[in-house]
Amino acid sequence: MPNHVLEEVFDFIRFIETKSMLKKNETAVISESSLAKDWLSQEEETVWKDL
Repeated sequence: MPNHVLEEVFDFIRFIETKSMLKKNETAVISESSLAKDWLSQEEETVWKDL
């Protein structure tokens, strides 16, 4: 396979890897902000205070 084609393939693979990583990070950030409401509740504080 010619080098210029290999470079395009590698660029595409890097793009897909980066896109996947960004999607995972986005999901983590969204989950964190959603769960923060529960984490900050007095009920949660009581449950975890002995740990």
